[in-house]
Amino acid sequence: MLKKLKELLRRDPEQFRIPRSVQEVIPIRTVWKSGIFLVGTNRYSRTWQFSDINYALAGEEDQKSMLLGYSGLLNLCDSNASTKFSVVTRNLNRRDFEDYIMIPYANDGHDHYRREYNAMLLEKASHASGMIRDMYITVTITRKSYKDAESYFVRAGAEFTLALSRLGSRCTELNMMDRLRVLHGFYRHGEEADFHFDPALSMKLGHSFQDYICPDSFEFDRDHFRMGDRYGRVLFLKDYAAYLRDDILSELSGIDRPMILSIDVVPIPMDKAIRDSESRLLGVERNIVDFLRKQQANNNFSGTVPYDMEKQRAEMKEFLDDLTIRDQRMMLGMVTLVHTADSKEQLDADTDYGVGVLVVQDGRFLCGTRQKEGSISGPGGHIEAGESPEDAAIRETQEEFGIKPKGLIPVAFLSDLKLPYCPSHVFLCTDFDGSIRCADGEMTSPGFITAEKVAELSTQNPERLFPPFAQSITALLDVLSSNPGLTSDAQNAKMKDRMDFNEADHPRDENGQFAEGEGSSSGSTESGPAVSPEGENVPCTGFAFPARLEDHATRHGLAEMGYATKEEYQQKGIDFLKQPCGGDVIGYARPDGVVVRFNTKTTEYATGVPGGPLKTYMKAKCNRKTGEARSEVAMKYYEFNREKDLKEVDDEQGS
Repeated sequence: MLKKLKELLRRDPEQFRIPRSVQEVIPIRTVWKSGIFLVGTNRYSRTWQFSDINYALAGEEDQKSMLLGYSGLLNLCDSNASTKFSVVTRNLNRRDFEDYIMIPYANDGHDHYRREYNAMLLEKASHASGMIRDMYITVTITRKSYKDAESYFVRAGAEFTLALSRLGSRCTELNMMDRLRVLHGFYRHGEEADFHFDPALSMKLGHSFQDYICPDSFEFDRDHFRMGDRYGRVLFLKDYAAYLRDDILSELSGIDRPMILSIDVVPIPMDKAIRDSESRLLGVERNIVDFLRKQQANNNFSGTVPYDMEKQRAEMKEFLDDLTIRDQRMMLGMVTLVHTADSKEQLDADTDYGVGVLVVQDGRFLCGTRQKEGSISGPGGHIEAGESPEDAAIRETQEEFGIKPKGLIPVAFLSDLKLPYCPSHVFLCTDFDGSIRCADGEMTSPGFITAEKVAELSTQNPERLFPPFAQSITALLDVLSSNPGLTSDAQNAKMKDRMDFNEADHPRDENGQFAEGEGSSSGSTESGPAVSPEGENVPCTGFAFPARLEDHATRHGLAEMGYATKEEYQQKGIDFLKQPCGGDVIGYARPDGVVVRFNTKTTEYATGVPGGPLKTYMKAKCNRKTGEARSEVAMKYYEFNREKDLKEVDDEQGS
């Protein structure tokens, strides 16, 4: 979809220009009292406000009828018109409250009752979230003149009003003042009640409408922007999962934060849509022919086409028939969310997202025990700044289980996770490189668990399960029940061929887990380079990811040890950890392959996996202000950790 959008932008005769002032950030050139705005060269837009409909409470047949009515609404737009559906969540100001909720006074002798009732409403509103949601449709069309655009919007407005009335919604046109009030409320948050724009006076003074509604300043950073004294961030759905619940938009727009949730619908010209569909169908046919050719080369002349390829061909043929026979249209949809907050910290907290990866082998799910909570979970974690969900999924799986996923399949987006868990992307992994082992310290006891065991624990012992992991499996099973192509015979055969796993060699406990380090993948049972508890080891590769290096270098390398750069700090840690024991250096190796080295004189302390990540390098229990070593306290810290690690080994052998 992004490729198509980039192609459309390249064909746009008006290229993007870097704004030189705050006013130029607002992409509006001319406004008319009718509510029509000039937003580009011969590009005119108009906005309608519509009321919500009770889709969630409607029956199944009524919901289907509403979706068909929504499709008809999209088909009303011309091929060179783009449509934006927006849900604006904003604070309820005093003016809105008085106009829409409070009872007006009539001076008829009963105003004291109205005054008492209005006071009660104000008290209730002060304890509520104080947020209201407005819904808008904005259509942008290319026309040669304002008159041509006005005649089009008159006809389009009548059609929108009729179409929305059939859905049980009320539609009203916004004039110039209404649209400017909406923009003023967004750009100047907290000053909504101060909007009093006088066009005649503004023109007499030589001022522009942009001067009145623009914020005091605009600053753009890599992952956020600053608008006056507020911070903002724009999010968008880059890849769509195989399954999206119909209430995902209501969940996103239901967050009590100032934001704008938009769906941009861009119609594709019929000739280009047909050409693109035919090209995709030809690609599917080519894959089928290549598959059959390989089967015949292996003396398999049955000629059976795999289910997933057959389904792809049927879906593409049906899609092409929709375009050529049923007079349907191809449209691109882009979901974006503009969120603002009072501080950068609040913005980061509100827009935090995570990922979860379901690694499937022989019908079981890869899992481990989280050391922090002691619950059973699969790979997953938070998405870091500038990182895509796929990159985060690969990174988290490598860090926690030592394997690299291949060919991740988007499954679902969990938007209804309860706090403290954040909304998460869920991916399915059926192929990976590497050997399973928990070397990062976040997980222990890697193993596999069945969906039946997960369901049993969810009802009998729910605290044993990490909630996002259990909900991810539930979402996957829902998708598989409606999309069996994800579990086709060809894909299952590929999984079994790729993951040579012998159940008899790996006994599991009642929870479906096996002993630490006994994971298997890609036909390999190796556990990495040999680990010497007291001898010289293979050097580590450094910290697992840049954020961890930045954190450790700031807290230990620069403050405690005085290194000039984080790269120097990391290299010193690698060199210190690989050395053998002797003299002032003592150490040991943990059962999970982590090597520990400690200098009794300088109190340097490092842990890491030979050939794997460096976990930490510091002066143990030193004076944080001066960096002065405290040998006795550091020695107690080392002995405590060593006793704890060796006690765990003795407990495992005794049991």
